Order: sequence, then structure tokens, then C-alpha cells
Amino acid sequence: MSPVPFRSVRFRSVRSQGRARQRWSWLLALVVLAAAPVCGQVEEQDLDVDQPVISADIERLFQDATALFETADQANTIPLFTQVVDALLPLAGAGESAIDERLRASLLYRARAEFNFGDNAAAERDFETLLRLAAEFEIDRDQIAGRLAELFDRTRQRLIGYVEFLVVPDGAELWVQQRRFSPRQGPQPILTGSYVAEARKPGYLPSSLPFEVIAGETRTVEAALDRTSAVLVLRTRPTDATIVIDGVERGRTQGQADADFVPRGDAGAHPRADFSALLMIDELALGSRTVEVRKTGFRTFTTRVDVPELRDIPLEPILLQRESGTVLLSRLPADAEVLLDGKRVRPIVAGSGPAQLTLLPGSYQLQVTRGSFGVFETAVDVVDRESVDVTVELRPALVVLGVLGGDQVSADRLRSGLFDEFQLLGSWSLLDRAATAAPLLAELGLDAPRLRARSPGSAAAGANAPDWSAIQKTFYQRLPGSVYLLTVLSNDVMATEADLWIWPAPPGPSRPEVRSVVVEDREALKRLATAFVPSIGQRRPVIGADFLDSALAAGPVVARVRPGGPADQAGLLVGDQVTAVGGVPVFSTADLRREIATHEAGETVALETQTNGNLHRVELATGRSFVVADLADPDIVYSALTAALAAELQKVSDWPRWVLELNLAGIVLRSGDNEAAVERLRRIETTAVPTLDQSGLGRAQIDYWLGLALTRAGTRFRDPARDAFARAASSAEGRLEWDEGPWIAPRARARLERLGAGGGAP
Repeated sequence: MSPVPFRSVRFRSVRSQGRARQRWSWLLALVVLAAAPVCGQVEEQDLDVDQPVISADIERLFQDATALFETADQANTIPLFTQVVDALLPLAGAGESAIDERLRASLLYRARAEFNFGDNAAAERDFETLLRLAAEFEIDRDQIAGRLAELFDRTRQRLIGYVEFLVVPDGAELWVQQRRFSPRQGPQPILTGSYVAEARKPGYLPSSLPFEVIAGETRTVEAALDRTSAVLVLRTRPTDATIVIDGVERGRTQGQADADFVPRGDAGAHPRADFSALLMIDELALGSRTVEVRKTGFRTFTTRVDVPELRDIPLEPILLQRESGTVLLSRLPADAEVLLDGKRVRPIVAGSGPAQLTLLPGSYQLQVTRGSFGVFETAVDVVDRESVDVTVELRPALVVLGVLGGDQVSADRLRSGLFDEFQLLGSWSLLDRAATAAPLLAELGLDAPRLRARSPGSAAAGANAPDWSAIQKTFYQRLPGSVYLLTVLSNDVMATEADLWIWPAPPGPSRPEVRSVVVEDREALKRLATAFVPSIGQRRPVIGADFLDSALAAGPVVARVRPGGPADQAGLLVGDQVTAVGGVPVFSTADLRREIATHEAGETVALETQTNGNLHRVELATGRSFVVADLADPDIVYSALTAALAAELQKVSDWPRWVLELNLAGIVLRSGDNEAAVERLRRIETTAVPTLDQSGLGRAQIDYWLGLALTRAGTRFRDPARDAFARAASSAEGRLEWDEGPWIAPRARARLERLGAGGGAP
């Protein structure tokens, strides 16, 4: 760059520039102090040595100065670069390449500015500083004016000589004043003066080589090192492996392979960066040696090395294999989520075999979740090179959200009782999430006073009622499970009772059931736990006949025989009187029903009958009828039934799908969410449902419940409700709950009459 014209700058004399340097130099101590905390922070973060550790203020000064350098104000960059130089010079040569680079650039910029404004002596001093920092420094002659380049060359000729090192054997290291030189690479620049070079290589006697450097001259320094021992030469993947020879630790691989290393063979499957730098272990005794390479989490590599003479013994790159065992997960659903110690993992599925997890040896907590359908948890101990077989058995998850209330004694007793009774069941995964749920309960505004204000009968109503739909979705997203249980003590001082708030995961009813229990009543807790195991596979035995009671008859009288049913096939006739079932006398229809119910569906039952005074024995193979849950049964925990039905819908079931869906719709109807019940009932695939002209449970119940839900949903749904009741009323054989349950038609006609009269919800 040519000098800037004098008239275009604000001139400062050399003396004024010197004063400016003095004014800026007082900042050096402050800058160094500012830089020190930054260096400390870098050490804590374990950054690479090339990571910049220059303070933000100094870096900003450098950027401002370089931007100003190409302007008419170039002279004003001298004090700015001086500040940068004064700050960085004490930190130079410490291995921080970013500092050295900024310092050299600042010195060169300042020398150029000084030269442009006539201060050749200052520019020469900066060149001298540059060369003393790095004797090999060279300027970019395309960017530097010819006269300035000549000044640089004269400075270098005054300060720099050259030395060529010739050291045998190859691979020896050569150090001069903590600077490493490369032997056999031709003359290398070095400051004039007297030096002692240290030549060393493992397995050789080190040698000291004094020499003198004269400016502008080249000296040759030669040395031949004497072999003292054999040397083992190796590198590993990964690095930081310990080398043990004949049971004695001899070194550790470090660093990264240099650019000349090219992985070949088995090592070629891995990038160069994965390998350590060469490790050379000397004082290797002659004979056969056992070499072990150890690293935590990896299998120990062992080999025998023959050392016949004093020479280098190179080994192929050592590839350490990770220690690992295999967990085989049988019956793992394809859409299940697998977690190890709370972290999600992805098992590998190959063909039709079990899913596999390859893990480092150790103990793990394994959890498999499948949304609201179930959870499986177990502890797994993994041993290197061994397999662990785990059969995944998903069970519905009861998420216990804790106990609200200030009486800690009663809270502990109730919590202990609940866990004791539920753990005995074995059919649920019991998840204690009290600690995790506490902040979530506070976030949703669920506390003891608010919930105590809600009586069981009004849990879903009122201006201050919680938004249970949002609560249900939030808990399912944050704490996945099948059913949620929150306990609220009756008071904060001495609680003798508690309310258990229970609700299922979506898409089950969001409005909770509330069960009241006495804290000390373990039997009540046992009954509650038992109710969490509903029998969704219940089938009721039917005989295909209707009976009536008569004071003039010896037993229940057959009033009607269903064509083609079990009674018809057994020859039972209208008017026959049944006197005994399986040898047990019966005197009423209630007795008959009770005795039939004691037998399994499909079982053959012996009936004793009397016709016109004649006694007969009839063997009857009972039929099977699916049973829809009783919406008014106080012993059913409907949240648990919802979870069981949802799980049954996810597998191959011997229950018809429409029956399972009808049960779920009934539970939603019971919860009071009428519009959701309407939606569920309409979604049932009616092509699989028995038609209206067939007997028993079928479409008539769907229509009857649909009419109820529409009626309760509001007067705007009166017409579709009337249509649903009309269809139910037209079913001559339709029954509620099971094939021989209450007749639907008369109930539907009564509902129609009330709707037709313009009344409200029937």
C-alpha cells in the first residue's frame, strides 16, 4: 500500500505518537486483569487451545482499528493497535494461537502505519518484535510496499540465522528453548545467539547439541543417538487408553493421529480423528511380553509381543470394542415407547425375533409405555457378552398423584394402605408420581380447599368447578397413565375420612368419580382395589325363556319360549312349571334366575318340571349373553372399567367390538357428558350389531341410550331423540344390559309419550 497523502490526514509527529503510546500503556494492567477471568472461564469449559480467549473489549478495538486503517484516518489507528499490542504481548507464546495471531497482525498493521507516516525506527522495532516472537514470520509481499518490505528484510538479516538439523534415527524429536524443530527439513530460521538443542527419542540415549547462530548464516547440526532399549510403538481407537505390559502400567494414549496417518485394513472403517497419536514405550525388556490395552467401558485388548532385539516394535492400530450386553424384549408392541433410566431409546427389531437393546454393562430401570393402554417396569442387570430375556407384560397404569391435606399422619396411613392393597392385585402398574405431580396440581389450581368444596354429587358442576377436561389432558401429557388417583383429606388437623378422586386417561370421561373412605378402614380400601379389576369378559347364561310367578303353581311358569333358543331346543313348553334347577328347589322367578346364574354360560343344566301334574327332567345347554355394564352399580369403578375396555379394544378379543364400544359409550353417558356419548354411540359399526328383529341385546339398546343422551343434551336435539326412541320402541325383542334383561320397548314408548307431550328431559 502506498503512503496516504499528507494533506488528507491529521498529522501527528513521532513524539506525539510516542506520548499517545504512553497514554494508552497505562491500560495494560487493566486489560490483563480483564483477560484473566476469561482465561479462567475457558479452563472450566475445557475448550480447545485454538479457541479465542481475547477479551471482547480488545477484540472490538482490533476490529475498529482494522476498519479505520483503510480510511484517511489511518494515523489514528496507531494508538488503537498499541492498546491491543500492550494487552496481548504479555500473553504471547502460551500456546493460544488466537492471541498470537491477533498480536502479530496488530504489530504488522502498526508498523505499516508508522512507516506510512515516516517513523521508520518504530516500524523497525515492531518488525523486530515480530521476529523475536516468531523467527519464521514472513510478510505478504503483495500487500506491503516495496520499501517497507526492504525494511523488514534488513531487520530479519540483522536478527535471524539458519540452522539445519541432521539427526539419526528418523523420528527423533529436537527441542531448542521449548520450541520443537523438525530434523531433515532444511534450514530453519532462528534468532541469533547461543543455543543447546536436545535430541531425544524413546529407546535412545538423549543428546545435547550446543550451537551458535550467526545472522544471515546457515549452520548444520548433526547427531546420532545411541539405542538403549526396545520400543513398543502403538496407537488406539479410542484415545485415553491405558497400556499395561506384564501387569505394569506403562503409559496412556493421548491426542489425535497426525495428518500423515491413513487408517487401513480394519482401521479403515473409522476416521483418522478417532485414533490417538503414536505412543512410544521404551525400556522394553527382551523376550515375550504380554500387552494389555484397557479403557473403562471397553473390552480389554490382550496380545503377546516378542522382543528379540533392541529395535522399534510397531503394532497395528488397536481397535477397542465396547463392552455390551443385549436385552431381548419379547412381546414388545411396535408402537410402544421404551425408556432406560427415564431416557427414550429405540430397540432394534430384526425379522420376527424379539426387539433388542445393546447396552453397556450395568443396572438399568426399564420402562415400556403404550399411552393409556399400559405400562411395564422392571430392573435389568446387563453383563458384557450376555443376553437378558425380558417379556413385556403391559398392564394398565394407576398414577397416584398424592394426598392433599395438612394431616400428615393420616396422609401417610392412607397412602400406605392404598399401596399395600393395590400392590397385592398384580394386575396394575402402580406409579407413585406424588413428587412430580405436586407442582402440576398447583399449576392447575387443584388444592384441598377447592376440592373439598365439591361434593361427590356435584363434582362436575358449579361456577367454581375445575376444568376437568383440561386437567385430564394435561396430566396425560405430563404423566402418562391409564387411570389417575388423587386423595383429598377431610380436614387439615385430624382427618378421619378422605375423598378419592378418580378419572381415566383420554378418551375416557374427563369428569372424575369421587369415592369416600375412612382412613383406618383397610377393608374399604381392599374392596376399592378389588373393584379396579373389572371382569369385562363376563357372559351371562341364558335359557331363552320368560317366566312368571303364580301362587297356584309349584314353581316359575314358562310364559314364553324364544324360537330356536336353548329352552325351545330342550322341549320346554309354555305353561311348564320349573320346580328345581340342578337339584335345587326353586319357588319363584327370582330363585330360578339366581340358580341359573350360578352356572357357566354354555354349561348343561338339569331342570325338573311339572306339566299337568306330570314330572319331567329336562337337560338344557344354556346360551351365552354378553353383559353391558350397569350404569347405576355402586361397586364398579368406571375409570378402571374404561381402561380395561380400551385395552381390550387394542388386542384380538373374543368380545365383539360393538359390545366393547357400547360399554364405553354407556360409561360416558353415566358421566354426564351427553354430547360425547352421542358421538360414541353414533360411531358404533351397526352392521356387526344384531338387528331389531332378533332377540336380546343389540341395536335396540344403542338406540335407547342414544335417545337418552340426545334428550339430556338439550331441547334442540328433541327430534333426533324422538327418532331414536321410536326405533327402540319398534323392537319386539330388544332387552337392556343382556339378552334376558328388562324389555326396552315399553321404556322407549314411555319416553316417546313424554317427548310428544312437549315435556322436558324425561
